[in-house]
Parts: sequence; C-alpha cells; structure tokens
Amino acid sequence: MITPNTWVEIDGEALRSNVQQCRRLIGPHCRLLAMVKGNAYGHGLRETARLFLDAGVDVLGVGALEEALALRTAGLSCPILLTGPIPPEHFPLLVAQQLTPLLVSVEQVRDLGAFTDQAAATIEAHLKCDTGMHRQGIMLTELPQLIDVLGKYPGLRITGAATHFACADEVEHADWTQQQLARLHEIIATLAAAGIHPAIRHAANSAAALLWPETHLEMVRLGIALYGLWPSPAVARATTAPVILRPVLTWKTRVAAVKRVPCGCGVGYGVSYTTTRDSCVAVLPLGYYDGYSRALSNLGRVLVHGQRAPVCGRVSMNLMTVDVTDIPGVQPGDEVVLLGRQGAGEIAADQMAAWLDSLHYEVITRINPLIPRVVVDSRVIPPSPSWAGAGTCSPASEGPAGSRRESRPRT
Repeated sequence: MITPNTWVEIDGEALRSNVQQCRRLIGPHCRLLAMVKGNAYGHGLRETARLFLDAGVDVLGVGALEEALALRTAGLSCPILLTGPIPPEHFPLLVAQQLTPLLVSVEQVRDLGAFTDQAAATIEAHLKCDTGMHRQGIMLTELPQLIDVLGKYPGLRITGAATHFACADEVEHADWTQQQLARLHEIIATLAAAGIHPAIRHAANSAAALLWPETHLEMVRLGIALYGLWPSPAVARATTAPVILRPVLTWKTRVAAVKRVPCGCGVGYGVSYTTTRDSCVAVLPLGYYDGYSRALSNLGRVLVHGQRAPVCGRVSMNLMTVDVTDIPGVQPGDEVVLLGRQGAGEIAADQMAAWLDSLHYEVITRINPLIPRVVVDSRVIPPSPSWAGAGTCSPASEGPAGSRRESRPRT
C-alpha cells in the first residue's frame, strides 16, 4: 500500500456529536438535511455522507447531479435533494435515481412538467422561492404564471417549498432574515389558496437554525455547523442555544526531508525568504496543487510536534518549506498538521482564513478532492509508516526569524 503524501482525517465521533447537537436544537419533529455539496465541504462526499446517515440525518443535499449519482453509485438509497441545475436531457435520471429537484424558475417547472407528461412519469419536486436574495428562485409576482403551469402537469408533484437567507450569519441584519421568512409564508399562502400545499417547508441554514427557532419549519438544511464550524464569529457570540460544535476535519502530511541552512541563505522560488540565523528547514511534500494556497507563503503556520512552525519561502506546486529551528528533534516521517489539532496546538480553519483574508468555507472546500479522506474516531490513526532520509535537526541558538519578502501581517 502506498503511503500518501498528504491526507485528510474525518473524525466520525465529532461528526456524530455535531449531528446530535443540531438534532436537539431543531427538535424531533423537524427533518434534518445535511448538505454534502462541494465534496461535503471538502470532507469527502461518500465517506461523510455515510457518516451522516449513520448518525441519523434524514436527507442529503447536493449541488450537482454528478454528486447525486456518485452517492447512488455508492449504494446510498436515502432521499436526496438536488439543489443545482438539471439539464433537460438528464431529466430521466431524476426518475431512475429517485432524486428530488429544487426548481428555481417557472421555465424549469414548465420543462420538467412537460417531461413528466411525455414520459408518463411522476416526479416529486421542491420549489425555490426568491424572497430577497435575488440569485435564484420564483418571486411572488411570478406565482400566477407558476400556478397556471403547474395546473397543466399533474405528474409534477410539488412536495416542498424553500428559500435561502442572504444575511442569516450577519446578526446585525436580523430584520432582513425576518422579512425573507415573512415573504416565504406569503408565497406559501398564495400557493395554498390555489390548491398547492407543499408539505415540507425549509429555509434555515446553519446560522438561521442556531439563531431563530421560528425558521426551522418542517426541515432545516445544515452545512457548516454539521462539520463542526460556526457560520461566523457573530453567530457564535449571539446564539443562546447550548450547542457545542467539534471540528471534524484534520489535514495532515509528513516531513519529507530536513536540512540545515546557514544564515543569509535564500529559501524557495524567488528567494522570498532569507535566513537570519543558522536554521533548520523541513520540506513538506505538498503545495498549492493540493489546496494549500500559495498566498500562505511566508505567512502560514503548521504544527510539528504540537508546536507552530512558520512557512518559509514560497509554497510551490508540490513542495513547501517550514522553519523548525526552534522545534527539537524533527525528522523525516514526522506527522505535520496543516489544519486541525496536534497535541496542545491548533491551526483552525478560521485562523487560516484570516491569513488569506478569506473565509473558512473556502479554506476547507479547496482541499484537493483527490487527497485521501480517512475516517477515524476521536482522531485515532494507525501507527506512522517508517521513512528513510536525512537525519534530525536540533534547535539552533536563539535568534531572529528569517527575513521575508512579500509577506503580510500575521493574524
């Protein structure tokens, strides 16, 4: 078996705990949909989907037809809500794979309705209602046209109605979320007056579910919270719910080589880092191809022996270097944590996002999907494989950090 250069560990126990915490939050009568789009927010689509179902999630939500087919191919027969576009030529797959599409326009409703007529098929679908985000969805003013179209196609059964909140994670804009919820209720009342009664109403994402119980309705669509991350610091501060979230993902690699670099030497492409003391540099076998951003050059930190080691020099495609001068005994094969915990140390997704002037969603979803995802419980993993290579480096005498070009202030 080939030892991977880098891998992602998925803590099954942490994920189950997050599901339990969210289940207690929404109560026993509200359905829980776990969003697994974007390779399950970078956690691994198939691996994470199975964990969610084992933990008692009711429905899985995907963003692309390919994701839905991958789940079906993996043998998962659970309800799947497809929130992304469906080209008309793939409508037969909705029937064959028993998928529930989220319809976002009158035109899409008409096209799918016509298909059910021609194929003598019955398809259950949910309606996406635009209540103020103005990205996707059917607006209140379009309801007369929608109702007319639905009346022509009895094979298209509307079993759900949904909206998406634009500012749920911005606590200071609570009024906007409440306005959107009110518009959803108005749309549903208009549909009911026309004899259309979606049994499943859903609006709440993680932020709304944590902050406003009135948004729970018959189902919630949770993403980031199930993976153990807060939607935003403001939500974490504002929520009064007794919820404890545990990060599920740990991203790891191993030291490939260790070398001594004299004072005054450049490291990496462009010589963007120059040592200002005799230094010990560890080479890591991954780079921006794997999803570790080049923007973290001379800026990021990793954990080695539970201590923070600064990235020194530019992150390249498949290699990067970190300064381990002040960490005793580093040697090839030592485990390195890029994201997550190691001993008493932690590199949180929020921290990496701050370095990148981005957000934690982007950090975790950009981890290369080809990197193996390994399911563990409470971060227990098999023994480390042996490595051959250069010897260890002991700490050099205390001195200033290396000089860096093109670096930014550290958060």
